[in-house]
Amino acid sequence: MPPPPPPPAAATRHRQSAPLPPPAPEPIGPPPPVPTPADRHLLSRFSWGTTPALVAESAAAGGARAWFEDQLDPALIDDHEADEIARWWEHLALSPQEKSELAESDPPQVKGFIQEVDCTRWQLIHAMNTRRQLLSIMTDFWANHFYINAPLPKVCAHRFRYDQALREHALGSFDRLLASAVLHPMMLVYLDNDVSHKDALNENLGRELLELHTVGRDLEIPFSEDDVLNSARIISGYGIHPATREAEFHPDLHWVGRVQVMEFSHPNSRSDGREVALAYVQALAEHPATAKRIIRKLAIRFVSDDPSDELLADLFSAFEPSRNITDLLLALVDHDEFRAAAGRKVRTPIEDLVASYRAMQAQIPPPDDGDAAVTVIQVCQDTGQRPYDWPRPDGFPDRGEVWSSPSRMLATWDMHRALSIGGSDLGTGIEMPDDAYWHGPLPATFDTIVDRMCRLLLARPADPELMRIATESADPRAGEIEAGHPEVGGRLPALIGALLDTPHHMTR
Repeated sequence: MPPPPPPPAAATRHRQSAPLPPPAPEPIGPPPPVPTPADRHLLSRFSWGTTPALVAESAAAGGARAWFEDQLDPALIDDHEADEIARWWEHLALSPQEKSELAESDPPQVKGFIQEVDCTRWQLIHAMNTRRQLLSIMTDFWANHFYINAPLPKVCAHRFRYDQALREHALGSFDRLLASAVLHPMMLVYLDNDVSHKDALNENLGRELLELHTVGRDLEIPFSEDDVLNSARIISGYGIHPATREAEFHPDLHWVGRVQVMEFSHPNSRSDGREVALAYVQALAEHPATAKRIIRKLAIRFVSDDPSDELLADLFSAFEPSRNITDLLLALVDHDEFRAAAGRKVRTPIEDLVASYRAMQAQIPPPDDGDAAVTVIQVCQDTGQRPYDWPRPDGFPDRGEVWSSPSRMLATWDMHRALSIGGSDLGTGIEMPDDAYWHGPLPATFDTIVDRMCRLLLARPADPELMRIATESADPRAGEIEAGHPEVGGRLPALIGALLDTPHHMTR
């Protein structure tokens, strides 16, 4: 089946390409500017972590709200440097057929596993570097909603293209996004629709399409097992070409006969069942319960673990008429509840890892120039969360208590320490600013150094709490600090690590 047509052209409010970001501050320059608390909050929620370059880019756009609007048209943002990262692993660009043949080569399945892991490495490093931060964040959100766990040999050939399909529609029409995700060859294989046929139906995709992807279980009148069976009947026939591994429809495998799923009914009288399947998916996309479920998940991700009924109702009013994701996001960032929610979301281990690499302005080279690009997946796993490693199809949970255990905190703090000292556990080849960048011009007072570091790492000036933490971690002496002082040498990594360990960094 060919992919859905592209979404309509973007609104004309953006008439020129967004400019390249200004360079980072000079190593021995003045303390960098910081955004307002409101701007910092928006940047933190809709990026993988603030950096001096992102703060400067936001200021150049006219503030975080204007930056956010620019981000809604990612095609107008020059992101060629981040796009080049995909070339580090040549097999990412191979066709599903070529990837499958490679995965089946000797030794069996090993190359399929490597493909999947390399795609995950690409996603982490791309998130650290892309200027299309909103698109990247929303692609991650939808990948967790339309979740496919890995590494699984049967899906490895499709991961990169699946990400691209989600990325294409992540800021567009939910209708198109839904059809693109649930009828993608990776989803068909993952939930066994490729082995489902009229005489032996597999209900996995039919069930998850209802329970996870659209209306959910919180209906006043829940869908029944008969609804699940008919859901599977409707999408029977969608499978995979055995040679090309591309999605295709098999009329001889489609179940024919009248079907009804909740309010949707159709005679389904033809063996070519694509028309009924697309009408069914469209009906689910338009169902009010689907809108409410999507809105609640977005509000939990970007506002708080317990969004109010008022917020959900307001977002429903903005989203339901058009089902346009951009309309929903604009309503969300302009809502009073969003503005009041700063610091109320705990970063997951994955989010913290990417934000920490960004805060440290760590530059990972291609695998040929060091193994940090390879090791990053292990570093991520060591913090307690590896991308796509949740075993169930419902995706990672997005509530703070899940990611606030002592073991998770200790693992993340270990990663912060490794970053602050450039530890070998991170792999080789990483480049980060030198000590002079962090402490600034010398001689300087300890307070001045801490304030500079807070501005660079946390996009905020030092407050009394941060000063207390810094003082306890570095045990400074009174007076001005000269070059060669312990705070400039051996204690600087401890100070960096302590600031990254604070709630100022570990929440968003």
